[in-house]
Amino acid sequence: MNIETDCGANAYASVLTHLHKHGKKVGKFIEDIDLNITIHDPDRGEPTSKKMFWGWAVIECFERLASNYENPGVAWMLRPTWRRKLEKEGGVFCYSYGESLQEQIPVILTKLRKRTEREAIFTIWTREHLDARNFQRRPCTLTIHPYLSEGRLHMWVAMRSSDVANLLSYDLFHHSFLQRYLAAKLDVPLGYLYFKATHFYIHQKRHDPAKLKREIDAINQRTYTADPKLSDFGEIDESITMAYQDIVNALDPTTIKVFNDIPHPLIKIMRDAVLLKLKMQFVERTGHHWFTLVGG
Repeated sequence: MNIETDCGANAYASVLTHLHKHGKKVGKFIEDIDLNITIHDPDRGEPTSKKMFWGWAVIECFERLASNYENPGVAWMLRPTWRRKLEKEGGVFCYSYGESLQEQIPVILTKLRKRTEREAIFTIWTREHLDARNFQRRPCTLTIHPYLSEGRLHMWVAMRSSDVANLLSYDLFHHSFLQRYLAAKLDVPLGYLYFKATHFYIHQKRHDPAKLKREIDAINQRTYTADPKLSDFGEIDESITMAYQDIVNALDPTTIKVFNDIPHPLIKIMRDAVLLKLKMQFVERTGHHWFTLVGG
């Protein structure tokens, strides 16, 4: 089944609805292995569901791209699950997307500029990951393939599995952010974001039609658009590095209130995301901001 939509919020709502209505019950899961997502406007890749860890999600975007990121970074401070994982993994994550992507980004950009985009493939899953005994965790993302066609940058994401209720919102957000970054570096318009997981699933214990309706209604009542473009910040790598350093300097593991004092304009995206965690809605700000709330 192909799900085509204009934004991440509608993609998330469509997949969740499909699984509740048509997913197959297999063990503790409700699943589907024949779903494809196409998002026509990756600038609107950020879903609007009421997730609890948007502070973590936005800082994770910076950690995937900032040259001054060092494993384990600081995003884990805002997500209890990652705190526990970090303890199990001895204080350094056994893998991080930041380390993997940053090693490959220069090569990928070179291939795209030389128009050898058929070879411009980020590889996240390696053959070492086949042996589960060597890892506390293994990545869900397999490959990411940005591709220039008719002057626009499209991107294909292949994942081995997607925990729809808990993680799909964040996955769409992170991958659309990477696509926006690459397009800004190449100074080309965005194309489509194509997203495929071999195994989309929800846990049967989350199969609650009433809760699903409330979540879908909340999504339908709100629409977010990303503004301005990443390229509007000038030299994007420098901006991301500065923004991430501001995060590192200001982050207190015991509180998130310090985000209100971070000055760099790119931090606005993170500040508004943290407000979502606190108030379950974005607060429209005066002046220069990234997310504009329409309706709701």
